[in-house]
Amino acid sequence: MERQIKIRRRINKKRFRNIIIILLFLIIIIGVYKSDTIMLDYPEQLLERIYEKSNIRLWPRYERKINSVFRLEDELNFLYFKNDLLDGKYEVYNLKLTSDELKHLNNVSDEGFKRGYISSEYNPWIKANLDHNNKAYNVKIKLHGDVFSHWNSRLKSYKIKSQKKEYIEQKRNFNLIIFENRFLSSKIARMIADDFGLYDIRDDIVVLKINGVVQGLYYLQEKLDSTFLENNECSNCVVVQISDNFLDDHPYYHDLYGIFLQGGHYTPFDYEVSNLDIDNDVFEHEVNYAIDRLFESVKENSDENNNGDYVDSENKIEEFFDIGQLSSFEAFRMVIGNSHMVTGDNLKMAYSQTNSKFYPIPLNRYVSKLRLNKGGLENHLSISNGYIIDMIKFWNTNDEFRHLKYKKVYDFVTDKSVIQEVDALVKDVTPYAKSYKTNAYSRRLVEKELNSHINVLNYNFNLIKQNLEYAKCYINIYSDGNSLVFEIIPDSVSFIRFDDIDIVLDDGSVYSGKISLSDGMINGGDVQKLINIDDDVNMVDVSELVNDKFFAAGLDENMNPSVRKYYLEFVFENVDKINIKYINIDMINDVSGARIDDTDVYYTIADKNDFYEKERDSDFGIVDGNEIKLVKGNYEIKENIIIPKDHVFVIDAGVKIKIDQGKSIISYSPVKIIGTETEPVVISASDPDKPFGVFGIVGSGKGGSVGDSVEDNADDVTEIHWLRLSGGSEKNINGIYFSGALSIYHSDVNMTNTKVFENHADDGMNIKYGDVYLEKNKFYDNPADQVDLDFCDGIVKNNVFSYAKGVGGGDGLDLSGSNILIMNNEFSGLQDKGLSIGEKTNAVVYNNLINDNSNGTAVKDLSNVYFINNKFKNNEIAINSYQKKQLFGGGNSYLYENVYENNNDKYQKDKLSEKHDIDIKEDEYFYILDLIETDDVNGLFIFFSDYENEESSREEIK
Repeated sequence: MERQIKIRRRINKKRFRNIIIILLFLIIIIGVYKSDTIMLDYPEQLLERIYEKSNIRLWPRYERKINSVFRLEDELNFLYFKNDLLDGKYEVYNLKLTSDELKHLNNVSDEGFKRGYISSEYNPWIKANLDHNNKAYNVKIKLHGDVFSHWNSRLKSYKIKSQKKEYIEQKRNFNLIIFENRFLSSKIARMIADDFGLYDIRDDIVVLKINGVVQGLYYLQEKLDSTFLENNECSNCVVVQISDNFLDDHPYYHDLYGIFLQGGHYTPFDYEVSNLDIDNDVFEHEVNYAIDRLFESVKENSDENNNGDYVDSENKIEEFFDIGQLSSFEAFRMVIGNSHMVTGDNLKMAYSQTNSKFYPIPLNRYVSKLRLNKGGLENHLSISNGYIIDMIKFWNTNDEFRHLKYKKVYDFVTDKSVIQEVDALVKDVTPYAKSYKTNAYSRRLVEKELNSHINVLNYNFNLIKQNLEYAKCYINIYSDGNSLVFEIIPDSVSFIRFDDIDIVLDDGSVYSGKISLSDGMINGGDVQKLINIDDDVNMVDVSELVNDKFFAAGLDENMNPSVRKYYLEFVFENVDKINIKYINIDMINDVSGARIDDTDVYYTIADKNDFYEKERDSDFGIVDGNEIKLVKGNYEIKENIIIPKDHVFVIDAGVKIKIDQGKSIISYSPVKIIGTETEPVVISASDPDKPFGVFGIVGSGKGGSVGDSVEDNADDVTEIHWLRLSGGSEKNINGIYFSGALSIYHSDVNMTNTKVFENHADDGMNIKYGDVYLEKNKFYDNPADQVDLDFCDGIVKNNVFSYAKGVGGGDGLDLSGSNILIMNNEFSGLQDKGLSIGEKTNAVVYNNLINDNSNGTAVKDLSNVYFINNKFKNNEIAINSYQKKQLFGGGNSYLYENVYENNNDKYQKDKLSEKHDIDIKEDEYFYILDLIETDDVNGLFIFFSDYENEESSREEIK
């Protein structure tokens, strides 16, 4: 017995546990089912993503299926307490229809279902009676709407027209539209349109009865007729609209015959005056012509834009529209995210015969989510069925219009009071909207649709605000003489402007006098403004000149943001050249009023002063075939001289050239300087205290990177003999930095018996990328390096590198990335290094005198230097090997039979560098001498490369 009791207890516990599990499961199922987030929001989001990627729209199918389940719940839920639609909250309209009239309307509906649309041909007005506020009216009635949802179910939408002298709530013509067709979108649109001061289309939420039977909530909206115009105080106005005959001409949207009408309400005949539908018996022809002028301007603007050219139709728009009212209309349309209301026959406008202007009417049906496309909102608001709406393009290619529109819409979305009004409206209407049976919606979807208005508006408000608050700008600034050109490229759909531009001049520079501003392409604009700076100032504030200029991205042919450039040119009229140190720029987003962060204004200054066309001055030199020649004589250079390519620049013996301060001679052709011992070529500064720029040579020979092969080019060799060059400096010209008073780039060089001395540059002479042969030259008393060879191959022999003017002198010969034989030279008096050999240079240093320098020779950065029979005398350090740049390693020195006298230190090295005392056999030594005497540089480096390999092998064996 006791055992049976225990068994029963176990069974009961198990049953209880199972019941609890089942209850929990049911609670979870019910919770999931009752959750709009799980049942509706998540699926909608997922299926919308699928649609964006595959263009397969699955959400409507899912919505229909789940709605059927919800509607079944509505039928079974007898506990739901409905609000009484006749409790007096809403006006009641009672249509009285006979059985024949009801049958007629059903027949029209059936015919429309067969055809796919309703034509006025078989939808005539029929007589009926209407009771409202205890008053009976004789009216005419017909079905409203050209899409199925208006009339193919139990509830239908109707057009109502009263007798001529009878008004129903001050309206003669109005539509009674099924509530579920609009929900509250049109009502909300009216609220927003009123806030923007647009034409008022009177409406109301009402209750419709037919023969005393409640149909449910309906949306009442007045027709756009003369009463509507009078209510909006539009005197002598007519409503302009395109005919809605597209359904009759091309039923079912099929491309049957004629020209395909593209679908929806958009047709290729939208801007033909013969396609108008205007109720205007008086002055009909005159009105038609006024409309035709507008249509022709729209088509002209569209044709130009379709060619890819930006069109500013400012004057044309102001001719036809009130910019203030039109910008409000477009701001309103942006808020509700709608292009449907301006597509084809949906666009309604009032034309005023008092000022010949058009006023778009905010007749809206939907509140839609905005879509961002390529950084802008205009495309979404300008497109229908894949086609750009030409009228919208006509409006929005006007800067003044767009600027005003953006300011209005931004101010509107930053004040969210309308959201609160909509929320109150939704809460007020929802219980009543759920209290009657719709054609297609369950109570749950009715509530979702009503709440979606708030969600959509919140989304649109945030998207508009973010889009209009984004503002960045790129500014290219070109300095050229006394001109400063700003090339302004805004990255912003909002219009931005300068708040402050302060031009800070170089230290010691001041300016006073006139500054003019021109607008347009560089050197192509007319003077627009002028200011005068009375006192000498180091910082020039030109903000006053630009405070009324606005800048924004353009619109391409698809109404997406596109790059647009603006040009402003400031001319400092009282000087030949303005010297800029830097510029302070502050910018404002004129739509949001916010200052643009400094990090979002990208600007740089490009100095055009030292850029010149590679063309010869017609007064310089004598042209003889492909030669430009200076014959013996004196020359004064007061402007920069540019020698073009495909010539040879020849300077004869006895030529003396004096160059003004800062001016230069640049040759893009090989140069032949043919001086003699008795008649050298002399190049110097006009004023010894005011250095000229450079004498520069740019060839087309050896390339611009380490390791490039040397290409023999007999036509691209610079020959310099018996030149005396002094008084030069350094210069940046045509984007090339010439660091030596004599600079030779990408050209082979053969130089003898030349002196380069007492210059003011970083280098006395600089050669880059060329084969060099330097013999019997003197480079002395240049303040930094005497000669700098970068990525050169060749021979340097019997030259003097010295500095005898006290402290200074830099390096005598500075080598980087080169292969050089250095023989029989003298390096003396250099404050830094007699020889500086770095960056993987290979050098044979033979029989040189290296004396009285800080460092006799520096061997750096993976360079290999072979010292043979040199004399190091009176140096702080004779040879110093080390790593200078982290990109490389130490230096390698190979020493043979060198002489050291009175050096403070014979040799120093860091831990990354190596010193080798090499043992050269007698036959090897004579072989080396033979290579040196025959200038066989390649043979030398092949020999020492083999020697190094042998040494390495011996070390490995040890």
